[in-house]
Amino acid sequence: MPRGKLSKGDVFSVEQTREDQQNLARNASDEDEDGERQTDRVQAEEEEREEEEQRLSPKIEALLVDEQEAQQADKTVKSVVSSTFLSCLDEIESAMIAAGIPVFRIDGTTSIL
Repeated sequence: MPRGKLSKGDVFSVEQTREDQQNLARNASDEDEDGERQTDRVQAEEEEREEEEQRLSPKIEALLVDEQEAQQADKTVKSVVSSTFLSCLDEIESAMIAAGIPVFRIDGTTSIL
């Protein structure tokens, strides 16, 4: 910042050649493409993570197949699935609900009354 007043002689303009303008435009479009590419890459990574989260473990898939086969054979069949890990029970419960298998969950939060 200048400490004094500016005069017209202190200010000057720089004329850009057509080549300079084209280079600036090209650089700006490269930045946009890179920005888009980076956005696309981030979006693809997020979608991949979501797909991984939605994939069921082979054990849960096998459980679902067994349950569906048992339900088809006899609608009155009941099963007990146990786990010491609540997160595993969460996954099993959501997978069974998504597959249309009725679920009644008993864990430490279930009232006995």
